[in-house]
Amino acid sequence: MTADERRAPRTPLNTVDAAILEFAERWAPFGGGHEFIFPEFGIRIDEFYDRLGHILNQIDPQHRRSALTDAVRRNYPFWRPTP
Repeated sequence: MTADERRAPRTPLNTVDAAILEFAERWAPFGGGHEFIFPEFGIRIDEFYDRLGHILNQIDPQHRRSALTDAVRRNYPFWRPTP
């Protein structure tokens, strides 16, 4: 297995999922950017975090950024990462 394969998500992300992940990474240090979620993605905050939780569960646990995972837990406390 190459280093790139180890870094890759379990399944490839589509463009919307990649944009959600990038948005969450960008806004995590600033409280999540809640006011920008609906204008950017056209979905409610709870839908955004539900989808983000699903996206994070698709990424190999060794490669999840702990800061992002912590931010998701703060903003969407019902999400639990899958092993």
